[in-house]
Amino acid sequence: MERENNLFKLGEIVENVLEEYEETRNDDNCLYLQIIKLYCVQRNIDIKGLSFEYFLLNQREMGFPSIESVGRCRRRIQEKRADLCATESVRRKRETHKKRVLEYVSAWFSHGLVKKGVNYHAPKGTWLLLNGSPD
Repeated sequence: MERENNLFKLGEIVENVLEEYEETRNDDNCLYLQIIKLYCVQRNIDIKGLSFEYFLLNQREMGFPSIESVGRCRRRIQEKRADLCATESVRRKRETHKKRVLEYVSAWFSHGLVKKGVNYHAPKGTWLLLNGSPD
């Protein structure tokens, strides 16, 4: 339940940043930087005093969201709010990339390199369940 509340709060924060900083609509790195700046202000942390290595190794313990969570929130918000969407050229690039990824994954299925409903283990003991082709 706490995780759901944190994601809900993160969604609100992401939406506010997308509203306030137009450039964040086109670039997840720019969006993430603004989110981290806000978190640093809330926690009285000097962002310029953090090394990149320290940040990456301690972001969870410091209570910072992952860039993946921020990106997911951005996508969800932009699906619902056209006024917060990226520019047309960025939307076209994202759509082209999405199509290429789906074609790549489809090729793996069609060549029998992966099978539907099979668990595939990723590094560090994580796993991935492929439930079928993306078609």
